[in-house]
Amino acid sequence: MRMHRFSLTRLAWRRRRAESAARRTRVLLRARKGMTLIELMVAVMLISVGLVTLAGVAGGVSTMMRGGDIQTTTAMAVQTSLEQLAVKGNCRQLVAVGGTKDSTVVINGVTIYKRLEGLDNVIYVRDSVVMQGRTRPLVYRSMLPCRN
Repeated sequence: MRMHRFSLTRLAWRRRRAESAARRTRVLLRARKGMTLIELMVAVMLISVGLVTLAGVAGGVSTMMRGGDIQTTTAMAVQTSLEQLAVKGNCRQLVAVGGTKDSTVVINGVTIYKRLEGLDNVIYVRDSVVMQGRTRPLVYRSMLPCRN
């Protein structure tokens, strides 16, 4: 059986077309193995923005930690001054009923502005601590029972 010349040409044309498509695909795949300069610049920009943001968050966290340490020291100093008042014994020697007494106490480098108010069976203690970096003072309120 003989093939017509037209069918051979058509078959050869199809093969050449398939081979050329395969060749183009290989060339495109070989060319896409790397990154373009624009892609590289965008990646570097995104990484740098992320690192700058991370550094800013780290600075904020360290500031909060430092503030927490200062507040802990302040609370311990106020507790110490309250315990010193409680140990004194007769609370009526501290302040009379209906009277007030203002004082300033320094404990562990923390300045505490103390106000005592004498009530019937308790002394109301208001401690104000002015800290560096804060516009308003920290205020601690406590009550000491009179046991006499």
